[in-house]
Amino acid sequence: MDVWLKWLTAKCGVNKFIYWLGTTYMRCPFCIKSLPNIIVKKNLNNERKRYKIYNSMKDILDNSVFLILNLEENVDFDYNDIDEVKERYYDSFLKMLYTKNSNFLDKRMEYWNMHTISNKYIEKEKIQILCNTSDYKASVILKYLIENNMEYVKINCDFLNEYYNYIYK
Repeated sequence: MDVWLKWLTAKCGVNKFIYWLGTTYMRCPFCIKSLPNIIVKKNLNNERKRYKIYNSMKDILDNSVFLILNLEENVDFDYNDIDEVKERYYDSFLKMLYTKNSNFLDKRMEYWNMHTISNKYIEKEKIQILCNTSDYKASVILKYLIENNMEYVKINCDFLNEYYNYIYK
């Protein structure tokens, strides 16, 4: 969730065409890497934009659920699958948005960022809705997870920690 909050804040207030233009430019060999980095860093440091994203994320999570996926390795997902974002963008950009302990030399998916195999159908029997006591809201479950892992969040998840303090304190 920390990474999602960072990505959303990084692109906050950027219209779709400019965002597309910027992401296309970043993949060009002649890209001056400091330019996109300056824009992203400016957005990440903008408290007003962070709070706007935190409020939006809270609204989304209040109306969402988390799913439990009973997936099989090498059938539904593959630990050796390529992370398209790590493959596409450069390290100094990703270091602002990914987790602190991400390995940018290895372009494979990391445990926190797994996805199913492209175009893979997941049978409904492998999918359940996560419930915390009697509540299915993703916001309630995320709050519970943060509160029960607060030390980890404080050390490793700057945006998630700030989100928690802004929304719940």
